[in-house]
Amino acid sequence: LEFSESVETYKSGFRSNTQDFSFIITKGDSLIIEGGNYQLEQNLVIPKEKFLVLNPGVSIDLINQASIVSYSHVFLNGSAKEPIEIFSSDSTGGGIFVTNTESVSTVNHCLFRNLSAPAANGWALSGAINFHEADVNIYSSSFISNRCEDFLNIIRSEFSLHDLEFSGTQSDAFDGDFVKGAIYNSTFIDCGNDAIDVSGSQLHLENIVVNLPADKAISAGENSKIWAKNIEIYGGEIGVV
Repeated sequence: LEFSESVETYKSGFRSNTQDFSFIITKGDSLIIEGGNYQLEQNLVIPKEKFLVLNPGVSIDLINQASIVSYSHVFLNGSAKEPIEIFSSDSTGGGIFVTNTESVSTVNHCLFRNLSAPAANGWALSGAINFHEADVNIYSSSFISNRCEDFLNIIRSEFSLHDLEFSGTQSDAFDGDFVKGAIYNSTFIDCGNDAIDVSGSQLHLENIVVNLPADKAISAGENSKIWAKNIEIYGGEIGVV
């Protein structure tokens, strides 16, 4: 209950403002950003009745502590030839917070780099990329050098992660709380704490490589259940807990 109240207080600091961004194209319920380079100096907040679409080749530089917050599902549709990049050139930008969605989000061929946790009302999430009560599938994406506790944090959601790379994370690379999902064909390199950390969760792992985690490669806490196949762990303090 305390966590839920904190989240509601946190979310009250974000109000829809898509009309402030001239490069957003509205088509029905979708808010579309076409390929190109953009710089956000303030938060971009997507209302529940719309959804955000980033097309191939979008590059978004989050500066001045800006973040992307969505009350509906998102489609980040990068491609192998034209990936989507979201980063912070001034090392102040937050990240992404998707919450309470009715449909599944999709993230494909994206690079997330040098991001931190979105903050509001004196409170911040633990992750740079956050899906809270928001189911998501993520494919062929990289998470490089964050500036907060977790890089990818999924809470009370279902998910499927395929062909991901985590590198140089400040603390945990992937953190799941009360989730159900799977991670396939992914690598975790030089994590500042745990590579994979779940609590109260069910997780399937297959074809995973963890190299030099500062603490644990895989951590299953608070009655979590993990099924793992073809796991390689190199270095670190502890393999599996």
